[in-house]
Amino acid sequence: MSDTDLAINILGEEKVCCLRSLFEVLDGLPPQVGRLRYRADNKSMLDTLDNLESSAQLIRRDEKSEHYRLSPYALPLIQSKKSKNLISLMEDIYGVLKDIYMERLTEPVTYKEISNRLDASPPELREAVYYMCEAHDVWCGKDGKFPFSDDSHINISESVIKKEKFISILEDYYRWNVIPTDNQNTNTPLTPFLNKTDRSEPLLLHIKNKAFDHPVVATIILFGTVLAFSVAIVKNIADIFGWLR
Repeated sequence: MSDTDLAINILGEEKVCCLRSLFEVLDGLPPQVGRLRYRADNKSMLDTLDNLESSAQLIRRDEKSEHYRLSPYALPLIQSKKSKNLISLMEDIYGVLKDIYMERLTEPVTYKEISNRLDASPPELREAVYYMCEAHDVWCGKDGKFPFSDDSHINISESVIKKEKFISILEDYYRWNVIPTDNQNTNTPLTPFLNKTDRSEPLLLHIKNKAFDHPVVATIILFGTVLAFSVAIVKNIADIFGWLR
């Protein structure tokens, strides 16, 4: 069984169907849908949407939290004709990125230069490149307009020559965040992010970012911070008055 199939089994049909339903209504570049309207129209899925956003992090928001978007790691789980076509196209793009990296290393390459090496319709190609650049280990620098402008550019990461297929990058995410190891307690809320062994960010930073997705953990951290701050203030006041005497 592949890591994708295993992740699908672990998430369960309800969550996978929720991802599939959201994927089917996404529109535009980047693909997105109005968040509040979608939630109101799908009120029976609110808890599942929240879980897929906060815990699994397979659903994302835009910068203003007005729209829902999908993480690229959601695509293999959806198993629709369109998602499969996108992943197939991503594999072709990944091969091109490997070739370009070997020619130019990390020097900038424009979207137009990439698209000229591929035989795909412009909207579909831009969508596939967009999702790819939302994943890890693909780029080490990019223009803010990439890939929505022909002249926008990307600096390809050396990591593209480490793996044979792009699906391996997507399945990294399942191994780090969805699939528990045999010796782990799968009931702990820390499991999804303590399981990550080849992360691009430091462990403590990764834990800090993930911890705030869990209300109980966030409350404990906040209480501890306030308590420590209060103790420091009291100590300083005592030191000051002790000096005055």
